[in-house]
Amino acid sequence: MDAAEFVAQARQLGLAKRLVDMIAYRPRPGVAGEDVNEDYRRAVCLRFARDFGPDDREWLRCLLKQETAFHEQLFQLTENMYLCAWMVASLRHADDGLLLWNAKQANFSASLGLPAAICVAAGEASTRSALRHSKDPSAKAYLQWLQDGAAVFPAEVEAALAMLKSLGL
Repeated sequence: MDAAEFVAQARQLGLAKRLVDMIAYRPRPGVAGEDVNEDYRRAVCLRFARDFGPDDREWLRCLLKQETAFHEQLFQLTENMYLCAWMVASLRHADDGLLLWNAKQANFSASLGLPAAICVAAGEASTRSALRHSKDPSAKAYLQWLQDGAAVFPAEVEAALAMLKSLGL
């Protein structure tokens, strides 16, 4: 099934296990830092990037989770991780802030390469509120990061999202 067919089925069926398995991070046996599904997941991400919207949010979150798991084994930041993070961030859901922060923490290159703006794309106040209500153990560390002043100001978030829009994403 090509990426266009995958996206069509994904939109029709939702998070069907057989589809999730096709894009899931799966280490290549005997080869460190390689993922059996990396190329296919990249094609699916690129296809979603053409015309994604709010109804695709769960799939975009799923793709970002798989990229994060993959990047935890790497020492680099791939374009696909960057694309997945920006698609999720552009939907501006405060509940996604933690997922984006976890992506940023996947490895050293991701921590430097993914802009802090993506972590607060829904706005700093709403992101803080979502974190305070989260039961996820990493929410406390992320909230502390925000309180320590590592987050960007709203104008920088707007500039980052305007850049994304100018790229047609």
